[in-house]
Amino acid sequence: MNQIGQKIKEYRKKRDLTQEKLAEYLNVSFQAVSKWETGVAAPDLSLIVPLTRVLGVSADELLGITHEETDARREEIDKAYDNTYRTGDLEERYRIMEEAVAEYPGDMKYLEDFAWVVSNRSFSFTDDKTLASEQERAISLFKRVVEDCEDEKIRNSALLGLCQNLYFRDRREEARQYAELCTEYEDRLAPYYLTDEELTAFRERQLENHFMALIDALIDGLSRYESAADTAEKILLAMIPDGNFIWYHYHLYRIKLKQAKRAVQLEDYDSAAALLEDMVRHMEAYDECHFTHPGKYRFSAPFFEHLEVDTREVCHTGDDVLMHGLKEILAAPVFNPLREREDFKALERL
Repeated sequence: MNQIGQKIKEYRKKRDLTQEKLAEYLNVSFQAVSKWETGVAAPDLSLIVPLTRVLGVSADELLGITHEETDARREEIDKAYDNTYRTGDLEERYRIMEEAVAEYPGDMKYLEDFAWVVSNRSFSFTDDKTLASEQERAISLFKRVVEDCEDEKIRNSALLGLCQNLYFRDRREEARQYAELCTEYEDRLAPYYLTDEELTAFRERQLENHFMALIDALIDGLSRYESAADTAEKILLAMIPDGNFIWYHYHLYRIKLKQAKRAVQLEDYDSAAALLEDMVRHMEAYDECHFTHPGKYRFSAPFFEHLEVDTREVCHTGDDVLMHGLKEILAAPVFNPLREREDFKALERL
């Protein structure tokens, strides 16, 4: 109240108006104006617009709101909030965000931050009743952000917090429904709504995706390192020790080809020929499950035992049958030292 009173006094004097004259314009008593200016009372909301017109100022100016002051205040809040992550003072973080949502009602970022603080703070309560109550409060806050926020990043973060707290309250099915609305955080959301069996399969798919990326990086992206292909092979055999490679026969074919070329360069021709024979076996195995008998295959290695792949869904471009490219591979000049060997000639006849 004192701030608006000071502004009324400031702009009244700038307009060279007495309290009595201002009161006359507004059809109120001069005592009312005096109370406003001393902070005893505030003008009625219906008088704000007439006041701005009489005093020749905007509502923001009358209420003491400027972009510079707003930005400075937000910077102050944000700095204090960030500092609590260094100090670990959760209660101070709660106080700051409680003030922020009060000062900036409808600000979705502050509301989402406050919801996270309420959620994190809930675990500081030792009694189950308060813990549950605070988590339900966080759920309510997160839902408000999800319903009202148009910023996708803030909304997705709120969906993550919402699903997490629904999981805490043993409401997985509800969490599943909200998880479907989220456009990111798939990895982090999964534990909050999947069943144990679904989660195991999900984790195996995650692992397999990272595993394939690692093997590809070693074979292609790090191929300048002589040991890259050997390292890729060791990891492949460690992760799939039972030999049920399915589409990883493709990676092993590439590994064996690189190893064979290196063996020729080292003039180890026996090893080179044996590696080419291994390469062909992997080419044939890949073609078998992708082209001769495409369909659903299940991994049987310990880390991937819940994974089933459908080789009919693999995207092919042109003639991807590996064995169709064998003659071209063997015609490479690098293999000239092997051409008179009977084992090499046998491969050329395939």
